[in-house]
Amino acid sequence: MLSIIVRTLGNIKMLKRALQSINVSTYANIEVIVVYQGKNNTIFTDLKKLEKVFKRIQIKFISNSTDKDERSKNLNLGMQEISGTYLAFLDDDDYVAPNHYNNLISALKKSNSELAYNIVNIVGKDNNLKNTPFKGWYLDKLTFIKENFITINSFVLNVNLIDKSFLKFNEKLVLAEDYVFLLPIFLKHKSVYVNEKTSFYYIENDQSNSFETSDELGIRAAQFKIMKDFRKTLKIPLIEKINLKLNRILGKTIRA
Repeated sequence: MLSIIVRTLGNIKMLKRALQSINVSTYANIEVIVVYQGKNNTIFTDLKKLEKVFKRIQIKFISNSTDKDERSKNLNLGMQEISGTYLAFLDDDDYVAPNHYNNLISALKKSNSELAYNIVNIVGKDNNLKNTPFKGWYLDKLTFIKENFITINSFVLNVNLIDKSFLKFNEKLVLAEDYVFLLPIFLKHKSVYVNEKTSFYYIENDQSNSFETSDELGIRAAQFKIMKDFRKTLKIPLIEKINLKLNRILGKTIRA
C-alpha cells in the first residue's frame, strides 16, 4: 500500500485538484491522510465530505487545531496514521500525473532502492509551466548536501527499509522542512532517479510560497541557520566523495 500525506489550510478547490490527481492514479492501492491545519470546524467538516467524492481511494482526515504555521508537525501527525509500505507527500496546491506513483514505486522495486524521485514541473496560477528547475545540475550527493533538487511531491520512500530515526520532520522548521527531512535519507540510503517529470509544484511568484512569506515575517535567517547547522552534522565519506567526483569527470553522473 502507498500512504500519501496531504497538508491543507482548508482551500477546498485546491485540495480537490490534488485529490483528483491521486484518484486517477494508475497505482491502485492508496490511502490518503489529509491533515488540516486550522481552527475552523465548518471548513474541516466540509473537507471531510470529500471522502464521498473520491471513493476510489481511502481518505482519513485529521485536524491540527492551531493558527500557527506548524507545517512540519502536520507531516508528523500524518505519519502517525500511515499503514503503507510506501510513503509520499503532497501539498494541497500541488498535483501529480496519473503515472507518477506507479513510475516511482516500480523504480523502487526494480532497483531495490529506498528512495525514488524525479524532477518537478513548476507551474503558476494558469497551470502553465513556469520554468525548468535544476537544469544541468548533477543529481548526486555532492549537490544534494549543498542544494535541494527533490521537492516534497516528487519522491516516494519505502519506509520498511528506511532508518526509523530518519522518519520525522524537525518541528522547528517552517522552511525547507522537506529538504532537511530528506537529506540524511538521500545520503545514507540507496536512491533511484526516474527520468520523467510527473509531479507539479505550484509557485505563485518566482520563488517558493513559504520562502516569500518567511521573508516578510523576518524569520528566514533563523530558519537557514537551523538548516546549515544540521547540514554540518552530515558528512560524505572521503572515499565516496572521491568516487562521486570521478564519476562526474567520467560523465557517469546523471544530470537534470
